[in-house]
Amino acid sequence: MISDYTYLYKTSCELDALGGEQYDVFLSAYTKEERVKSVFVRLGAEKKYWFLLPEYHFSETDLSEIKRSRTEALAVGAKNRGVKELKDFVEKYICNTGSGLRICIDSTGFIRPTLLFLMRLLHWYKIKKYDMIYSEPRYYKHREETAFSSKYTPIEPIYGFGGQHINSVQDDDLLIIGAGYEEGLVRNISEYKESSKKKIIYGFPPLQADMYQENRLRIGKISESIGLYEEVLVSASDPFATAQSLRKIVQKHKEDNGNREFNLDLSPLSTKAQTIGFGLYYITERLNSATNIIFPFAEKYSQETSEGIGRIWKYSIETR
Repeated sequence: MISDYTYLYKTSCELDALGGEQYDVFLSAYTKEERVKSVFVRLGAEKKYWFLLPEYHFSETDLSEIKRSRTEALAVGAKNRGVKELKDFVEKYICNTGSGLRICIDSTGFIRPTLLFLMRLLHWYKIKKYDMIYSEPRYYKHREETAFSSKYTPIEPIYGFGGQHINSVQDDDLLIIGAGYEEGLVRNISEYKESSKKKIIYGFPPLQADMYQENRLRIGKISESIGLYEEVLVSASDPFATAQSLRKIVQKHKEDNGNREFNLDLSPLSTKAQTIGFGLYYITERLNSATNIIFPFAEKYSQETSEGIGRIWKYSIETR
């Protein structure tokens, strides 16, 4: 077990500095966002791969840029949420390439379930050290009214993050939500686990100064439907602080309830950085427990929601 997640290494850098990096393999999910495309071009790597996610619904015109660049691209199928394609890719291009590869993943364009499954897959194949990139937006185009996804399907555990829940619903079951801008998703998750005690994590400090207030405005609209909950503030750009906070929340909840076993549900609906923290905590501490990472899956995601590039973060991920 990692003694303190906040000891793990993170740094911010400028776009121009990425050329000084040199990885063996770089993975990124294609979108129209400038903060995704610019990092892909600048970061130094021997092999680069675009992942084409079906939720973005790309047209042939949308993909012409990739074809012109002759970059290798993996089309992830919608069936079984792309589990087979991702597994085949890791086996072929990472596991069979040799040990000691320097791997970097740009989390920015990935949808959260795919990003988390990729983390779980790497751990499954005993690849426990790699870097993650996350590029902050300058701002979201429609501020607090920004819509990121639509056409939702039933809530369910993310593949690879489904634990064996204790059979009966208990008074001390716990739901922890990383709250993003999409208040409807927070409401849906809260209602899905109506009887659970609830903790909501807000990103503070936020990615940009006005984003915390915008986030609070969105969640404030549905506070009555959430019911009673406690708020927790964790940096929106720090996955390691998120993982450490999750550990503290769960430990305290267990102590407050006489150290009894309970069902734990986690739902990362906030920044990709916090999502990485949810995945890291689960993989290192909650495998084979009564813990699920649950998600309101969507059939469609917006290809472009932000303007500009803020800070670029690099996280050195370690799972044990």
